[in-house]
Amino acid sequence: MKRLIRTTRIVDFPFTNESLPAIRQGMDIKRNDRICAICGSLDQALAMLEYAAEVTAVDYDAKQAAFADYKAGLIRDGNFEEFFNPMYHPDHAFVRDSARIRRNEYFSKKGRLERIRKRLNRLEIRFEKDFIHALTPGRFTKAYLSNILGHHGFKEKPSEQKEYVKKIIECLESPKLIYIANDLSAQLKDFNDILERDNGLTAKAIMLEPVVDVFPSAGKKHRWHPAVYRAI
Repeated sequence: MKRLIRTTRIVDFPFTNESLPAIRQGMDIKRNDRICAICGSLDQALAMLEYAAEVTAVDYDAKQAAFADYKAGLIRDGNFEEFFNPMYHPDHAFVRDSARIRRNEYFSKKGRLERIRKRLNRLEIRFEKDFIHALTPGRFTKAYLSNILGHHGFKEKPSEQKEYVKKIIECLESPKLIYIANDLSAQLKDFNDILERDNGLTAKAIMLEPVVDVFPSAGKKHRWHPAVYRAI
């Protein structure tokens, strides 16, 4: 894995406030899976790395990507104590007690960080302004999008959400699975129909079936409604 510069800056996402068991369940990770994932805190990518063939973590914030590389370095160096107590942003204080504790409990499972440590050569951390720029066609089988479809200009533009997901599907190899932390099915009622009418894809590649339902909220100010879509 190519190392980025270490960072001592406080960042927006020092640890995840999503459910790591939910991500593992939803991603249905197999040993031959090649996953492209939103980076953020890197916690989600690390949870997937324990089981997948390779994981590429992508972030549009250079500081966040550098911080993720720093966290991977802590595991590589065996500095688990600091890994369990990363720097955090004051604006995210509401997740300190619930999300941080739950995240630490997940990674505290006996042997987990050692297993991840042995697989760090299968992890790539990339700084890209657009997630799709990291999606080399044919390289990945699954994509973890976190909640990006609710941000970065997509929130009030369902048509652009659909087009973006379609582009991701086109880049993935079978089984073409996508995990979305904030399910947008309410806005995308005609999602399947619109993609099915697109001449650039076969029905098999674009018929998506929700296979994971709602999981508990990550905190008082965040209500995650994860869903998984798999090409059928």
